[in-house]
Amino acid sequence: MAEVGAPKTSGQKNKATQRRKGRSNAKVTGPPTGFPQHSRIPPSDQLPVAMQQNSTLPPSRPVQLNTVSLQLPPLGLPLSIPQQPDGSSPTTQVPTLKPDPPPGLAEVTLLHLCDPRVSICHGCSQPIRLAGAHVPPPADLVVVSKMRRDYTVAGERRQGKLGNVYFHTNLSCIKNKLAHFLPSLLTVQSHVRLLLTPLHKQHLIDSLGFSA
Repeated sequence: MAEVGAPKTSGQKNKATQRRKGRSNAKVTGPPTGFPQHSRIPPSDQLPVAMQQNSTLPPSRPVQLNTVSLQLPPLGLPLSIPQQPDGSSPTTQVPTLKPDPPPGLAEVTLLHLCDPRVSICHGCSQPIRLAGAHVPPPADLVVVSKMRRDYTVAGERRQGKLGNVYFHTNLSCIKNKLAHFLPSLLTVQSHVRLLLTPLHKQHLIDSLGFSA
């Protein structure tokens, strides 16, 4: 055993020098500079039982869609159009061209635009047209008003429903039933005005003093 405080020998000095060199050559390990690697997830058969149950999903089921079959008409055939209760089509209805003057007024029209049963002048009781006969212009002009017709039943005088009455284009015929008639109160519908010829217009001026 070496004595404490005794000078070191050359062998001891060499060993101490080797130990210092060994410590200086040792590698210094520092903290890692890269990202830590995540641990791999073990297979499902190595997971705990509770985790295996939660990870089990029910098998997928096919989705069934409700389909509605549409029956379309063949190409080239027109689609059916809903009809009115009376059987008429709403797309084919056109405004009536028959005269319809307000009560107390009168209008000028043509015979072929009136009810085909019209044949007698309400003022003079003479024919306006014969049954089935063609009336040439300007005799096909008529004056239409709306009033109640008088008639007699068993000697009792009565009045019918309010309806159209027809007159010759003659002041005497009209004033026989409409005492307060004035030619200035006459009207002509636009579609009738388009059908009036110069012969019609001149006849209205000559017979009634009315310019259409």
